[in-house]
Amino acid sequence: MPEKILIVDDEPMLVSLLSDYLSDLGYFTCTAADGKEALDKLRFSPDLILLDISMPELSGVEAIPRIREVAPGARILIVSMHATAGHVRAALKAGADGYLLKTADEDEFLVAIRALLKGRK
Repeated sequence: MPEKILIVDDEPMLVSLLSDYLSDLGYFTCTAADGKEALDKLRFSPDLILLDISMPELSGVEAIPRIREVAPGARILIVSMHATAGHVRAALKAGADGYLLKTADEDEFLVAIRALLKGRK
């Protein structure tokens, strides 16, 4: 059974690109446009959540503790344009498992995803 990845970002083009790319690699994907919608999609039982920080309704950092309540086994990788120490610290303190810039290259992105999914097993 393919591993399930929930992609949460308010940029539709990026969400579509990531979903298509990960689906082509054999992952099963689901998407959400913000943290609030992500909470509704947790019944999808994702193995990994790719989560942006800056989103309307409910930010990624605000969503993390709520995600942990419902899906404690899911790994959370923040994928953001923000790379300040404060953003990284806030995300990790909230419970994220990793942090990656949206500008990361394809290899770096896949290494991060595979490492988090491997660590889940």
